[in-house]
Amino acid sequence: MWIFSVLVAILAVLILKLIRSGRENYGVIEQVNVPVVPVSLCLESELNLHKEVQHLEDIKRFKKFGGVWGVRH
Repeated sequence: MWIFSVLVAILAVLILKLIRSGRENYGVIEQVNVPVVPVSLCLESELNLHKEVQHLEDIKRFKKFGGVWGVRH
């Protein structure tokens, strides 16, 4: 039974390291004053990516933010 506990602990550490490395560069774009599309609960900007026509969303973002903006994926 202790082997199972060790495996679960190792898996938990690996998952936490993966999440941490994926979030490592968050905030870098904001530090250089580039506007970023607000983040959703899933920690990504494009929550409804499959529901919207992306080039129309880009036009809306161009009108809102100007020529340069950031999107998190």
